[in-house]
Amino acid sequence: MSAANVSEVTAAFEKRLSDLAAIRSSLLPPSIAGADSENSDPNAPHAPINPVKAQLLVIESAIKSMEERVETLTMVVEDEELAEANLQKTRDSALEMQQMLKDVVKNLPKKLPGDANAPSSNSAAPFSPITTTNYSLPSQPSPSESSTTSSIRSTLENPPSITLVTENELSSLDRSARGRVTIGAINDAVSSVNECLLEKYQQLSQASKGKKTKKFQQFVVDHRETVTEEHEGRPFVSEQHLRDSCAFFRSGESTAKSILNILRSLKKIKQIQGKGGRVTYCVL
Repeated sequence: MSAANVSEVTAAFEKRLSDLAAIRSSLLPPSIAGADSENSDPNAPHAPINPVKAQLLVIESAIKSMEERVETLTMVVEDEELAEANLQKTRDSALEMQQMLKDVVKNLPKKLPGDANAPSSNSAAPFSPITTTNYSLPSQPSPSESSTTSSIRSTLENPPSITLVTENELSSLDRSARGRVTIGAINDAVSSVNECLLEKYQQLSQASKGKKTKKFQQFVVDHRETVTEEHEGRPFVSEQHLRDSCAFFRSGESTAKSILNILRSLKKIKQIQGKGGRVTYCVL
């Protein structure tokens, strides 16, 4: 090859390199292109075309990843809020059911129908209506009587009972009058008093069957000595009898007195001072 041919090839190669450098400079930002042209080395490896753009791509990828995580967390939070709302509804329903059951239990009678041995304690009880003629026991029997049983032959075996207290009746009383006693405790006490009345007048009715034991005669005498005109022939029971027989007296003196005061306020019983200072409670 001649010297002229070598010069032509070399010039063409240098022109090609110059063209490539111009194209590269046009692709880079001006600041990077200027710095690169000053330190250009034809034999050195070329740097990345656009490192700033590469960094932006990395940042954009990180932002997308964070947005995906935030979206996932948002969905989890929404699911938890929905579950919490459902749990609150379930809790409210359970509380309503619990209150309903409490009301049902509170209004259940102590003695269920069908118990032949249980004395009835409601307004539909099989006891006879109250009349003054049913209990016309003489308060001052004549000494000439031949038997202590002759004055109580008209006593009925089923005296009238005290009716159960209703929620409306209890609510009609002042807070100070009803205190903190529950309606369940009050109606339990009413049933106990009715049992005492039934027991007492069933024993007195034995007079018509000729029962004349000393214990029975003393029982009749004690009854006569307690009767006053204020009883007006109505059935009654002594406070001592209640203390000896009723569980609500054993639960506490103050509670028992509160229950009796509530029954007095509702005009279901009347406290009467019997003979000898004995306290009695008469059915109204």
